[in-house]
Amino acid sequence: MQSSYPQSISVSMPGQQGGSKETNNKDFLVWSLFNFLLFWNCFCLGFLALVFSIKSRDRMVFGEADRAAAYAKRAKYLNIAALVIGIVGILIFIVVIITTPTIREKLHDLFEKA
Repeated sequence: MQSSYPQSISVSMPGQQGGSKETNNKDFLVWSLFNFLLFWNCFCLGFLALVFSIKSRDRMVFGEADRAAAYAKRAKYLNIAALVIGIVGILIFIVVIITTPTIREKLHDLFEKA
């Protein structure tokens, strides 16, 4: 019994040429997740980087490589800023803990009892 439906269909998306062409655009999604979860800073740069990484990935799915590259570039810069601000913030926190005498004495007493 034969059906009148076609057995295979070929669909060409706009922006795609030659079928499955792979591009080498990075969307920095893992780095954005790392900055979002680890360095949740007051400027929300990790969250913004995550948003632009997801936008970049979506644009790649739709075949808009130039817009995807622009979103990825913005995500990269936001990731760099979040990483630098996060590390500087942690270093400042450590320096304040070490140099403040009352906190240092409380920590010394706490570890001395244990």
